[in-house]
Amino acid sequence: MHKHTLQSYAKINLFLEVIKKLKNGYHDLSSIITRISISDKIKIDTATDFSAKFIGPFCSQVSQESNIHTLFQFLLDNNFINHSNYAILIDKQIPVGSGLGGGSSNVAEILKYLMSEGALSKSQCLLAAKELGSDIEFFLEEGSALINGTGSVKRRINLFSDKIFLIIYPQILMSTKIIFEQHNILSKSNFLYEGQTQISDILQDTSNDLEKTAITLHQETGMVKQFLENDEHCEFARMTGSGSAFFGCYNDEVFANDAASKIKKLYPKWWTCLTRTI
Repeated sequence: MHKHTLQSYAKINLFLEVIKKLKNGYHDLSSIITRISISDKIKIDTATDFSAKFIGPFCSQVSQESNIHTLFQFLLDNNFINHSNYAILIDKQIPVGSGLGGGSSNVAEILKYLMSEGALSKSQCLLAAKELGSDIEFFLEEGSALINGTGSVKRRINLFSDKIFLIIYPQILMSTKIIFEQHNILSKSNFLYEGQTQISDILQDTSNDLEKTAITLHQETGMVKQFLENDEHCEFARMTGSGSAFFGCYNDEVFANDAASKIKKLYPKWWTCLTRTI
C-alpha cells in the first residue's frame, strides 16, 4: 500500500455570461475562473477493492453515489483502467452545491493522480474531464482560465490580485441543473479578454448572469448579496458559478474579518471563509 495526499482547491467564477441555449439543453457560456486557497484533502491508497468515503464539515451533503463513484465507473466502462482497487478518503472543507467547484476539483485531482501513476494517458484524462463535468478540465492544469462553450478552456491566463475574498455560503445546496433549467435571460455583453491581468479590471465591467435566477429561486441568496452590497468596504459582490456561495472583494483583511464577524451575529447558520486567489 502507498498512500498519497492530494490538495483539491476551490474556484470562483469572476464573472459568468450565459450566451445562448444549445439544442442539447446545455448553455454556451463565457467565464473567467480562478483558484482560491480553500481546499479539500484527498487521501488515496491502493486497496483490494474500491471505496470512496467522505469526512469533514460538508461530508453529509455528498450524495451516496458521489462523483468519485461516477468517475471510476466511467473509466472502467470505457476500458481506460482495468481495475478500481483504490481506497479514497476525502475531507470535505469546500461546501457542496455552492458554485465553488469542490466536486469537479476532486475528480480532476484523482485524474491527475492516475495519470502520474501511469494508469491513464493525458488524452484519456482530458476526455474523462470533458465528459464528466464542466469545470473538471479547468482543474487539470495550473493557472486561471477563460472558459467558453459548455466549460472548455479557451486559454490559460495569469491573473494578479492582492485582494481578500470573503466567501459566504448560506447553506443552500444549489442544483446547477435546476438553475440552468429556470434561467432564460441571455447575456447582452460578451466579455472581450484583452490581456487584463488585474482581477479588479475583470470584475469592474462584468456580472454573473445566473444571480437573478438564483435569487428568484432562493430568496436567501439575495440576502447574501444585499449584505455585501451594504458593506462600504466591499468593492465587488458576486455569486460564483451557479451559486449559492457569493464572494465579497476587499482591500483589507481587517474589513473582511469585520464583515465575517457581523455575519456570524446576524446569520449564525451561514458559513464564511476568508481566502485569496492562488
